[in-house]
Amino acid sequence: METRLPFSFEDMGYGRGELQFYMNSCDEETPLLAQIRYPERFDIIVEHSGARVFRVSLYWDIENHCPPVAVYHTDDIMLLEKALMQAAERADREVDERRFSYYGPLWETEHIRVT
Repeated sequence: METRLPFSFEDMGYGRGELQFYMNSCDEETPLLAQIRYPERFDIIVEHSGARVFRVSLYWDIENHCPPVAVYHTDDIMLLEKALMQAAERADREVDERRFSYYGPLWETEHIRVT
């Protein structure tokens, strides 16, 4: 059974991000809801687990399997948009700061509970 999201990905603004893929409902086939690409190798991945647990992950260099920079968690579908907007703001800041590189130290993933 599909669960519709309370917002539409294509109607949102992502700063410098570009929406690459999206689904406006949670289906049982795939956990992936959206991918937003940013400059400087940043990506936001939006996922769900059983339409009950939602995760918005900000990655630097996802193609090379780097760990996420930050993961925003919520158990409330109504807070998913808020989590996504927080991640988008963080992505724009990270693009400006340019603090990630292959030659720097590995970072710890920051986990943020959205309430």
